[in-house]
Amino acid sequence: MAAFAFAALTPVASAHHSRAAIYDLDAMIEAEGRITEMLWRNPHIRFSLEAVIDGETVIYEIESTPPGTLLRHGIGPEIMDVGQYIRVAGTPGRFDDFAMEAKNILLPDGREVLIQRDSVQRWSGTTTGWASNDLSGARVDAAQARATGIFRVWSRDEDPSFQVRQRANLSLVGLSEYPLTPSARRIRQDFDPVADNPIPGC
Repeated sequence: MAAFAFAALTPVASAHHSRAAIYDLDAMIEAEGRITEMLWRNPHIRFSLEAVIDGETVIYEIESTPPGTLLRHGIGPEIMDVGQYIRVAGTPGRFDDFAMEAKNILLPDGREVLIQRDSVQRWSGTTTGWASNDLSGARVDAAQARATGIFRVWSRDEDPSFQVRQRANLSLVGLSEYPLTPSARRIRQDFDPVADNPIPGC
């Protein structure tokens, strides 16, 4: 409870705490029960899970990935709701036996949600989320064909052919200047870094 309360009450600017300081990243635990509270908002989604252990009712306080990141991997707020009975696996809290950072969620319909970058399949043959989205050449080509204006898909260069197709020897990650179209460069000139700064919204 203490870890969850700390994360909930800490201002957004300092909410990006070290995961290793709060959770034991070398361990995994599981819990199952009914969702009693759901907070789908920055900086991380959070939910409470009512479980029964040895005949005693306990409340797990669970957090996970930021909602914007989840949406980019096809996981929206409609995937979970108060009242659902789910199974969760994740890293346990260092200071609270009933705190967890979720990595896998098994939904009532049998789908397993891979909710973290390093999540691996545990229970179900039907998964959704992180591992179901790859960066193959075909997916990059399709995303580029659909994209308009300045809003495009910027990601890690995990497909060797991507470098060839972009006529570049380096990944786009970490560059100080990106290959913007003339239209995007004009839009960038009108960008106000104070008024339009997205960082405070996480």
